[in-house]
Amino acid sequence: MLLYIFSDIVLFFGRFHPLVVHLPIGFLLLAGIMELVSKKPKYKALQDAIPFTLLLGAISAFVACMFGFMLSTDGGYNTETLNLHQWMGILLTIAAATAYLIKTNLLELPPKAYLGMLVTTMALIGVTGHLGGNLTHGSTYLTQHLPDPVKKIAGIEVQEAYERREIKNLDSALVFNDVILPMMKMRCTNCHNEDKMKGDLLLTSFDGMMQGGKEGNTIVSGDPIKSELYHRITLSHSDDDFMPPEGKTPLSEDQVEIIKWWIENGAENEKLISEVELTEEQRKLIAIEVGVEPEQGATVLPAMNVAKASDETINQVSNKGFYVAQIAEDVPFVDVRGYAGKLEINELLQIKEQVLWLNLSETGITDETLEVVAQLPNLMRLRIEKNSITDDGLKHLGNLQHLEYLNLYGTQVTDDGLKHLEQLSKLKKLYLWQTSVSNEAIEKLKTKLPNLTVIKGTIDTDAQKS
Repeated sequence: MLLYIFSDIVLFFGRFHPLVVHLPIGFLLLAGIMELVSKKPKYKALQDAIPFTLLLGAISAFVACMFGFMLSTDGGYNTETLNLHQWMGILLTIAAATAYLIKTNLLELPPKAYLGMLVTTMALIGVTGHLGGNLTHGSTYLTQHLPDPVKKIAGIEVQEAYERREIKNLDSALVFNDVILPMMKMRCTNCHNEDKMKGDLLLTSFDGMMQGGKEGNTIVSGDPIKSELYHRITLSHSDDDFMPPEGKTPLSEDQVEIIKWWIENGAENEKLISEVELTEEQRKLIAIEVGVEPEQGATVLPAMNVAKASDETINQVSNKGFYVAQIAEDVPFVDVRGYAGKLEINELLQIKEQVLWLNLSETGITDETLEVVAQLPNLMRLRIEKNSITDDGLKHLGNLQHLEYLNLYGTQVTDDGLKHLEQLSKLKKLYLWQTSVSNEAIEKLKTKLPNLTVIKGTIDTDAQKS
């Protein structure tokens, strides 16, 4: 127990390394600049400040080294790069301290020795910082966006960009390389790459994903529930184990659904879309994800002239308890998720025409909230599961003429509430698990809505997803 507490304390202080490490960089670069400009008579007085600045740089470099060593105990870093970064940091501290000692005559050496040590310190700042960047962002982070001709001149290998290749026909897309892998590289590989493998997990390749990390069950073919990857991305966003961590953009609800489908269907590597089984809904989701125009007759988005909301408006809504993400590039519609205890529902009216998908599950909303939701004219998907919603709330939803998906799992609706849904002519999927709705009421609703699929049981895990 004591060892566990001590380990946590070490990591707590280690997390200050990214903050402290900027101090020696600033102090030492300032010392170098002052040494350079003080050669001019106008700035000669700066000479008096150089020793103190070097001293601050050396001390803060030592503190940064200590915190960096503590952070390294967290693991998940490329060992070779980590060791090199640590030794460069130590050498930088020694060089800065030596420059200070020579500058103050505490170490009697020729002026050229001081100049050489100062230049060495400046060079080590660049090398150490670059290696630290490699550990955090990957070895290609700095050069990733260099033009290819410049890379060739510099002798840097020109690698193919990880973004999806252009797909003109959905059937020609590779399930893993064109659908799954790009999602991983957009959202997950900052922490799970060859240089920084958090949890010993590599997500830059199929083999890395299947090998898994410390848990060993990152992907369990055919079973998303037992797959640690799926478990982590479907946790509550406030959970410490949710991935990606706080501050990073999470996978969208549809991306999570695609990953679930991929795992359920055997987590294939080299198959084409044309070689796997897909429902119409799954095909639509994947088409949007890879940027393919949906097949003729697939009504994915409302055919309406809707302007894109301004970034300022999106930010205003986001600051009122919502996560807002664009459905797809060059599309005005957005996917919105509310956070429990934080959301101010009326703020959604600022983007009422743009809201296409809305997730208010487990947010503590009531029937009154649905009065505002009813004012979102283009809403196609609504998740309000695990809230105190009753039949009175459902009466507000009758005017949502584009609504295709409604999740009422774990609410207080009854047979009477289903009568309010008869007007939803486009409704295709309805979740009623753990409600008081009878099978007779469901069959009656399906006679009114023949294209409706109703899920009322534990076999469908989508309804349970948080």
